[in-house]
Amino acid sequence: MVAHASAPCAIALPWYTTHGICNDCEHVRRRLHSSVGWSNTILRVGYVVARCGGQCCVLPLASLSNVSYFLHCTLQGKAYEYRMTKHQTRHEKMTAAWLLPIVSCIVAASSGGVVASVLPNSGHALITVVTSYVLWGMGIPLALVVLTMYFHRLAIHKLPPSEVIVSVFLPLGPMGQGGYGIMQLGKVAAEIFPKTKTLHPMAGEIVYVMGWTIAIVLWGFGLVWLFFAVASIARSRFPFNMGWWGFTFPIGVFTMATISIGQELPSAFFRILGTVSLVYRM
Repeated sequence: MVAHASAPCAIALPWYTTHGICNDCEHVRRRLHSSVGWSNTILRVGYVVARCGGQCCVLPLASLSNVSYFLHCTLQGKAYEYRMTKHQTRHEKMTAAWLLPIVSCIVAASSGGVVASVLPNSGHALITVVTSYVLWGMGIPLALVVLTMYFHRLAIHKLPPSEVIVSVFLPLGPMGQGGYGIMQLGKVAAEIFPKTKTLHPMAGEIVYVMGWTIAIVLWGFGLVWLFFAVASIARSRFPFNMGWWGFTFPIGVFTMATISIGQELPSAFFRILGTVSLVYRM
């Protein structure tokens, strides 16, 4: 039954990759938003399937994960290939929406860590973890490059127009999701690496500690962008529009990273801050 349920997704996503991306080339902003849509849903479905189905769901879950990874890589690559070869843009017109295809890869890596934690087969879990690390590596460094360009744009050309001013919160997305993802992958690696005898016997623990360290650094960098975003919003009057969705995802994933840091670190500060952020987010 699970295999029948996953079949439409496995068929629809490759079709969307080959047809939907080409159609979205006509509209850059729609293309950027499409990169975060379908592809992130599939791993959420996979997580539920793994929790409810157990051993019999390994093959459908692995298939869904592989299709999703392929889709994320394709979307990110094609989005920026189109910008470099066909789309005409000016630096002063740049917004933080450039981060959206990159965030898609980072979300996939984080979701892969969640899925790997419930896979009953250690070999499948190891493949999922390693692939998720690769996706994380595709996303975070490129996000930092785009953030450098965006910071230069803000310094030279000032704040974006009021219609898209909410986009100043988007840099919190890769910082929060990336921090949560690297911590989740580290926790799974600490369990899977010893079981599969991957690298050194202490490799899992080392990766776990490094993951937390990188996460706290990304969280601190996210605080800088949070300050910029709040200061920008305080200086601007902006009408209600569809861009207000920019309050949702970035603040949500930054809150998730804060709560995860509080769970790993015996600190009341992060637990209280995460709770306050969660209440504000709701």
